[in-house]
Amino acid sequence: MSAVSDLADLRQGTIAVLERIIAAQPPQAGRLACAVIHLRNIRKVRGLLGDQGAAAYRRAVRLQLEAIPPDPSLVIDGNDDHIILMLPGVMNAGHAELVAQKIERVLRQANDVDAQQAGTEFTLGMALFPDHAEDPAQLLARAELALVAADGADTHWALFDHGLFNELSHSWQFDRELREAIQNNSFTMYYQPQVGLRDGRLHGVEALIRWEHPERGMIQPSLFIPLAERTGLISRLTDGVLRQVMQDVKALQAMAIPSISINLSAMDLEDPELATRVSHQLAIWAVPSRAITFEITESALLEGSETTRRQLEQLHEMGCGLSIDDFGTGYSSLANFRTIPASEIKIDGSFIADLANDQVNRDIVAIALELGRRFGLKTVAEGVETESSARALIELGCEIGQGYYFARPLRLSHLLEWRETWSGRLPDSGGQDTGESP
Repeated sequence: MSAVSDLADLRQGTIAVLERIIAAQPPQAGRLACAVIHLRNIRKVRGLLGDQGAAAYRRAVRLQLEAIPPDPSLVIDGNDDHIILMLPGVMNAGHAELVAQKIERVLRQANDVDAQQAGTEFTLGMALFPDHAEDPAQLLARAELALVAADGADTHWALFDHGLFNELSHSWQFDRELREAIQNNSFTMYYQPQVGLRDGRLHGVEALIRWEHPERGMIQPSLFIPLAERTGLISRLTDGVLRQVMQDVKALQAMAIPSISINLSAMDLEDPELATRVSHQLAIWAVPSRAITFEITESALLEGSETTRRQLEQLHEMGCGLSIDDFGTGYSSLANFRTIPASEIKIDGSFIADLANDQVNRDIVAIALELGRRFGLKTVAEGVETESSARALIELGCEIGQGYYFARPLRLSHLLEWRETWSGRLPDSGGQDTGESP
């Protein structure tokens, strides 16, 4: 039987259970709430504890939830990362919020699984019968719609209302357009220069994806990348980025650009086939692995499973560079530098903006630079927008700067024009800051 058939059978079985529960409710019982809970960290738990540990974790969560309804049979197993609760007597939105808060309190209790403490990360969607649905199938579907809304809004829970139809229809339209854009390769790569703060040379570029929508105009990655992650499209999107960068490598190397940085999503790193996909692309386009550096956010490293670490090791063994992006924002432990084969850290731009005048940020950057030196890592500062910030970084001994002070992200053709006019001039240790970005 296929996975699709399995899921269809599971759904029909869930609806059949809902039918029995609804039929068993006395007429005077009032409304019945259906709450669909998504265990968002089940994959991380599986990476840490293995399949058996994840199953034990899920059983522990279910046991906690069985204490909420009047009868444990009102807790229904959905698929691997979903559990459904039927809750009689939930009368209105205010009552539903109280119930959601109770569920949250229960799930926030630590689960002692395999001698390790695993907190529960979840979202919850709720719908009321008969207010929001005429039958069990519709009740489940509308609770799932509320769950989609909660996931999309990055909040813990949502109650269905009919306004969700309009809101989610726009979301689904955006989803469909994103799928079409990926299929039709409708994205453009921009490249932002990384300039040596000692010599003014162009040390590399960061590849940044842009979506130029025919009607909406330029759509920033902060909008469509989370959607690609939620809808399972991130692997296809990343493959498209890899393919486009590989095609541009010869033109970039002709400009004497030795390294191209590509961002990887945390979900990319959880794909056990990632390194294989990268290897195939390098071979197809005859690109040397040393020309590519992958940027991974500090938070992705902290939250990643054993799969993430294996993929990073394989990329390193292939000869690709690894850069820890947004450094300083994720509270890394020193242990990460022993276990992750990183070659570079990128200091987050939030520490750079007022570097010349903010002593705290200056101290943080100095510590990050010393840490990089101790571990033999290249250091790159993001968000360099003013001459004073560039000068402060030079004084602190930072190797490379990236930001509007040097150049904005540019199309390949515009990068060539910038390269031809870049003089390599760096700010003097003295001088006066104009406060303007070139």
